Amino acid sequence: MTTMKQTVATTSTKRATAVNTRAFSDLIVLMTLALCLPIVVLLPIPLIRVPLGLALVLLAPGYALSAALFAKRDDLDTVTRLALSFGISIASVPLLALALDLLPWGIRLWPMTIALAAWIGVWTLIAAFRRACLMRSDAAMLPPAAELPGWWAGLTSRQRYSYGGSLLFGCALVLWIVAGMPGLAEQAPATEFYVLGAQGLAEDYPREVVIGEAMQVTLGIRNNDSRPATYRVEVRSGDTPIAQLASVEVAAGQLWEQPLSYTLTQAGDDQQVDLLLFRANETHPHRWLRLWINVREPLP
Repeated sequence: MTTMKQTVATTSTKRATAVNTRAFSDLIVLMTLALCLPIVVLLPIPLIRVPLGLALVLLAPGYALSAALFAKRDDLDTVTRLALSFGISIASVPLLALALDLLPWGIRLWPMTIALAAWIGVWTLIAAFRRACLMRSDAAMLPPAAELPGWWAGLTSRQRYSYGGSLLFGCALVLWIVAGMPGLAEQAPATEFYVLGAQGLAEDYPREVVIGEAMQVTLGIRNNDSRPATYRVEVRSGDTPIAQLASVEVAAGQLWEQPLSYTLTQAGDDQQVDLLLFRANETHPHRWLRLWINVREPLP
């Protein structure tokens, strides 16, 4: 009799443990993803890194917060919880970036990675605490063990085709992003081109001058390529060249700055001045800046 009671008690304990583990399975996955986020960043395989990265950016932050705010199963249905997770994720990631921009670390890869992992981890712990305080029948879990099959079985054929098509479209979009990552990396800009005014700021360049008055700005070129590069700069008013720098040598990873003067000979408001940066002997501009200037007649 005692042995039978012990067996029943052991079986009940195992069932309770299994139920509790299943109730926290989604949070366990979230915490695992948060802890593995630095490893995901370092993965050399885009086919794995990109889908995991998209899930960690577009789903995990919002789901962790929604799980903490709406801990009961009856608070939200499965589809609403998923939609809310995507929406909160899209809103929370820019907020993290803005917060990092105000801190000394800035918006860089590793500070953003650590901040995102901390966000997911903290809200996951809060969700686990709230869920532990509820009855198992009230706890929210995505996907629920019995709810998803029943939800799918209750759909019409048209609804199933709609959800299936959306899933296929999402998978195709992820594969397209993964396939295009190497090409985007190759086409990434390797040169920075900017213009500064008299106070060294981008917004204080001359905006109003008199005909024939010399205007001076500071041009800046940063070569982010792995080898030296030769550039030339042309300044145009419409199709008319008004200034140029024939040859500018910039070493790899170095910054070049130099004052440049030019004048305008016709009066008019909002005249466009184009500053074109060419690489070596290329005929198509590598970078293009445009300024708008009001030119006045000289006072009598």
